[in-house]
Amino acid sequence: MYKIINKKNNFIILSIFLVVIILIGLCFIFRNNLIFFYKNNIKNQNNLNNNSLPSKVEEPKAGNIESVSKKIILPAGAQTYEIIQNKSVWPKILEAKIDPVDVHVGDKQTLSIIVSSKEKIKEVVAYIETDNGTTTLPLNFVGEVSDNDLLPKKYDLDHDNKLVILEDKDKYNFLKSIGFIFDKIKPLFGANVLNVGASNGDLSDLNLNAQNEENINYPKLKYENSWIVRDTHDKYYHTVFVIEDVLGNKNSITLAWSDACGIPNSGAWTISANCTISSTDGVENGNATINTYTLTLNAPFVWNPGYSINIGSGSIAVGSGGSLQKAYLFYVDEDGDGYYPQGAQLNYMSSPYSSGSVRRSLAYGIDCFDRNSYITNNNSCLVACYGNCAWSWGYTTATELVFNVGDTIYYYWNTLISGSYTYDSIYTADMPDYCPGGIGEYGQINPWVAYTSNGYASEVVQSCQSGKTYTITYRVKDGGGNIVTQSSIYIKIR
Repeated sequence: MYKIINKKNNFIILSIFLVVIILIGLCFIFRNNLIFFYKNNIKNQNNLNNNSLPSKVEEPKAGNIESVSKKIILPAGAQTYEIIQNKSVWPKILEAKIDPVDVHVGDKQTLSIIVSSKEKIKEVVAYIETDNGTTTLPLNFVGEVSDNDLLPKKYDLDHDNKLVILEDKDKYNFLKSIGFIFDKIKPLFGANVLNVGASNGDLSDLNLNAQNEENINYPKLKYENSWIVRDTHDKYYHTVFVIEDVLGNKNSITLAWSDACGIPNSGAWTISANCTISSTDGVENGNATINTYTLTLNAPFVWNPGYSINIGSGSIAVGSGGSLQKAYLFYVDEDGDGYYPQGAQLNYMSSPYSSGSVRRSLAYGIDCFDRNSYITNNNSCLVACYGNCAWSWGYTTATELVFNVGDTIYYYWNTLISGSYTYDSIYTADMPDYCPGGIGEYGQINPWVAYTSNGYASEVVQSCQSGKTYTITYRVKDGGGNIVTQSSIYIKIR
């Protein structure tokens, strides 16, 4: 009887112990996922709110859609970059720091780099390429550093040089350790126990304890120097680090601050030049391959679950504002027509589905007006609305819109054509209205209020307009005064 009770007590104690371990593990695994989901849902909601038109419009104004700026977008202050390179590359660059990145003529800039090498380092040189030339800056040896002097490592490569987020690796190894505990206590239960340490997709081939050459703790060496800025970087700005060992082995990275990456909306992408991500971007429905060049991240870079980032002969430099996220890319699409607003920024979500948004890989193009699914990628659009243009009752086709005296009509106009163009608008009526400053005779054409690439305005219908039908036309013209595109609406007043 004593042995039976003792075994029963052991069973209860072991059961409680296992439940506690599993609960701790589940909290650890899902905590960051919940934080990720919450933050990105809030971010997505903020994007929707920021694309809303103002709640009150009383006079003509320039539009709220920002033109794409060609100005170089630089991170503020000092930036330290974690460098990700192929495991076979030597000497290896671990970290680079630029303090500060955004400088002007007369400013002091300090460049430093931490490297690891199997052989003695011969030289480390930085090249600063700006609008009018290149400055060569040899970096001086500062000393050996420890792991504690480096940024916490967030990313690694598996044995195929595919990128792995270390947070996911930690989760996998935790599950694997739990599986090991289960295996050890199986005999106490006399039955098979669930193997929670089984393969977990892309993480199944990871082995943090493998004693491969790349895991040997070679010395970590810091090099640094400063210079006084002598040139501007309004159009062109690269920072290049080159290291060479005594055997002639070279390695380099190029932080191309001025160059965008030009990633397609869908499909695999291979980097074709040194480039920088300054706002959320990434690859949808395909693998990313990093060969020859450096991908600099000052904002999140996203790739879809089920695909990979393959590091070949190139590098990834991850700054404080940058990150690598296994998720899905979305544009705001309020009217659900598959088109996104002009100037819309990408955001990312852990789920492949999000209301009020369209996946980047499924988007058709830019929307001229994202509040009405009938208006999509027209070269220009002019709409009239009963209420704030939150949902438009106007179309760019010959649709007759009916309003009453005393109604407030809200207008919105936009063009998707960019370049050296001028903008104007005109209106006429089917008969004279004799309103002050209005249509005084048949066929009279008056200038209207739209004279920008995009904007909004409003008016209150006057009693003198009763019974009239107005035609309003928004026009985009080239340098010769020729109409490139135009849109008209027809307003009938009861």
